[in-house]
Amino acid sequence: AESHPPQELATLWWAAAMLGVHSDAMMMALAQQTLTQLAGFSLKHLLMATWGAATSSANPQVLLATQDALSLSFAEPNSQISASTVKELMGVFWSCQLADLLASCFSAVVRQVAWTYGTRLDRKRNTCLRNIDPGRVGNEAHIYK
Repeated sequence: AESHPPQELATLWWAAAMLGVHSDAMMMALAQQTLTQLAGFSLKHLLMATWGAATSSANPQVLLATQDALSLSFAEPNSQISASTVKELMGVFWSCQLADLLASCFSAVVRQVAWTYGTRLDRKRNTCLRNIDPGRVGNEAHIYK
């Protein structure tokens, strides 16, 4: 079997999802190559791959392994996270949610990354969120200037 680089694998996942391809053999081959090359994927390409994997009947290992890898990569708070990073992480989050395979650890990491980024935006705009716990959903936000 021919081996494809991560960018091509991501494009194949995305295209298969968009075209509604339902070939178990193809999905298993994509899953196998993706898992062996997971460390070489950019976040953008992980998003494309997870979206495709979420819409296929492929082995759930691609989604689970991606969440594990990203949870480790983003475990430490980073104040230099960009808007595109947050969007791409949210895309992976929603892909995993769509497939009903969202891991609680990954969910917590994405929540923390979004919280960190949002807090940085608030500071930049001279606003402050108080009485908010990023670990709880449904708190009332009070914005003070």
